[in-house]
Amino acid sequence: MRKQQKSTLDLNERKKTATKKIRNPRNRKARIGITCMVIVLIAILSVQIVRLDAQNDAYIAKEKQLKTELKAEEQRTKQLEAKQEYVNTDEYVEDTAKSKLGMAYDDEIIFKEE
Repeated sequence: MRKQQKSTLDLNERKKTATKKIRNPRNRKARIGITCMVIVLIAILSVQIVRLDAQNDAYIAKEKQLKTELKAEEQRTKQLEAKQEYVNTDEYVEDTAKSKLGMAYDDEIIFKEE
């Protein structure tokens, strides 16, 4: 009988301490404070995630724009290299002398429009 009474007392004491812990206003305030801090941290992290995602999208758009500009500049470089090769030929010298200076070979006849 004593064991049964002792176990019943132990059970009653456990219930009392459990309810005491829950009812303790100090403990409750701590839980509320921790919960508020967790909520604030989650809100801050959410805002940071959204901001970083928007910044990442801007960087991706800038990268696409720069790649397009790079392709255009590479094409322009190829055109300039081709023109430089043409400028270094005798054909360019002849064309320039004929068109701008009006020069011709001795055996050529030049016709002018009126």
